[in-house]
Amino acid sequence: MAGSALASPLSIIRNTAQKQWAETQVLTLSGVARVFNTKRQLLQLLGDFPRAWSLLLEFIENSALSKNNEVSLAALKSFQEILYLQKGCDNNEITHSADSEALWIVAWRVWLNIGTESTTPPQENETEPYVPSQAFLTALVHIFPAVFQHIRKKFTGTDLDKLCVVLKNVVAVPVHGESTPYILPTVPDVVLTHLQDGVLHSMELLQKEALNGPENLRTMIVLIFLQLLSFSKLACEAPTYGRIPTKHISQIRGVSADWVIMNYVPFGEKALSMVVNLYQKTAHEMAVIDGQVLKHIIEALHVPLSMKYACPSSTTWKLAVTSLLAVLHTGLPLARKYPEHFQSMWPELASTLDDFLFPKSVINVERGAEEIQADEAVDCQVMELLRDEVLPHSQYIPHQFILRVVMLLNKGSIHSATTVNIESSGEAKLREEFAKTCFETLLQFSLLDGLNNELEPDSNKTLENDEGGVAGRLAVTALLHRFQEVLRRFIENERRSGKCPLPRYRLSEISFVLKAVATLVISLKKAPPNKVDRSVWEQLIGLYPCLVECTIASASGQVTRSLREALLQYHDLLKPPLNNTPTSTGV
Repeated sequence: MAGSALASPLSIIRNTAQKQWAETQVLTLSGVARVFNTKRQLLQLLGDFPRAWSLLLEFIENSALSKNNEVSLAALKSFQEILYLQKGCDNNEITHSADSEALWIVAWRVWLNIGTESTTPPQENETEPYVPSQAFLTALVHIFPAVFQHIRKKFTGTDLDKLCVVLKNVVAVPVHGESTPYILPTVPDVVLTHLQDGVLHSMELLQKEALNGPENLRTMIVLIFLQLLSFSKLACEAPTYGRIPTKHISQIRGVSADWVIMNYVPFGEKALSMVVNLYQKTAHEMAVIDGQVLKHIIEALHVPLSMKYACPSSTTWKLAVTSLLAVLHTGLPLARKYPEHFQSMWPELASTLDDFLFPKSVINVERGAEEIQADEAVDCQVMELLRDEVLPHSQYIPHQFILRVVMLLNKGSIHSATTVNIESSGEAKLREEFAKTCFETLLQFSLLDGLNNELEPDSNKTLENDEGGVAGRLAVTALLHRFQEVLRRFIENERRSGKCPLPRYRLSEISFVLKAVATLVISLKKAPPNKVDRSVWEQLIGLYPCLVECTIASASGQVTRSLREALLQYHDLLKPPLNNTPTSTGV
């Protein structure tokens, strides 16, 4: 009992002493920085100014790495103060002429040491891990522009690497639940925190410097892209900070004792927008082409595009697909011009498109008709990009990618009309417009225009593009098989349902297939004879009995109109037998 009775006063004394010492350090830091700043010109006349500068910065560095939040924050405020003149001098602008580059290099090294040491995630075996406060980190990031302005001419690729590590760790630091009410913006879903805003401002400064000359561009631009892309991924998956257990900000109500992960959606989306703007400005630069930046962008976009409806915010995948279309409009002509630099990009693009157009994520929220239509319109835009920017230039694009595109078109033509997403309401939705776009594009390039137009007489290229043509013809054969399955299943289901009408999506499905049959017959009749195998004609004619059966089965006006359109196209296929030699009786 005696021991426990003594423990409380001793701890109070110790805490009071620590607090007093911390207050002393804070006052000392503030006083020294103020004196140093006001007497700077006098100190410079003494001849030992560089040593005084280095000693002061060393003192600031040691204090900034203190585990006491008050002391560390006061150290950064002092750091910031000595980077500026007094308010009465030169409008509080950062000094330029009086201080040599060597002094600012020292300041940069100190900033980097503070940033590296203070933001390194704690080790697993630490019993009381130190986590810097948001106020400290925000002050640290806001100091960087003041230092960078003086060292930018000496800023190397190695410096940029180290800076990116610090910025990456800074944004990953969680916030203590007790602080969240004070540091959160009023609308956390759409607004950046001060820290996140400061980090992106630093990236903007680096961008401007990278665009300032060819040497800077060569050493900095790819690293800047990679860092921004790393930030963009945080919109889909928040970072971890060592082994510290955390909760998302949406799970916290009021003051909490937990460590909290901030909302990274606005931050990641802003970083992605910066990537797109920067790529559109620099895509033609050889440093960007050599650095395979387009491939890296597609890899980063693959994350939200494959998640699609599973993204934390629907705005993320919508921004991602808009960004994909924008960078491809810029990058695809360059990929055709410099094929050797983009070889690894094509497989990644094919996988990304496949995962986006045919997502595995389930739609778990009810969507209105307008939203469904808007999402389908986006899918159509992606296919139209392939139709306009890829297939007409197939001779300049790896044939494996062309085959993947044909497979996507085939998949879209078949599965969009038969495989549907069941939404929370239980209503099945049909991507009819998307299926139509895929189907028409497939016909256009597999039968009419072909994938081997305007080829130079090169045997290897001819062989490769013949494979594309074969793929197109195989896709048409697969479509015909699938159409026959759908027609037969429809006839069977109509017979079994009796007087009960089939669901709307089934009627839309059969209506689409009938329209597709009509379009296919028209296309086959227009195609050059050497592009249509006899087996395709035989398959098409084999559908005729199924179409006749549909006339009996269907009572839907929508289906009947599509059926009439399909049957009328068979007129030209109805011919007398070839061996029509008359007998002696004239019959």
